Amino acid sequence: MGVYHKLPEVLQRLLSLCSNFFQG
Repeated sequence: MGVYHKLPEVLQRLLSLCSNFFQG
């Protein structure tokens, strides 16, 4: 269950990284 709880955080971090990559 811990993995499922951590998934949203990782997804959000990945999205932020992608956004930064596309902006840069």
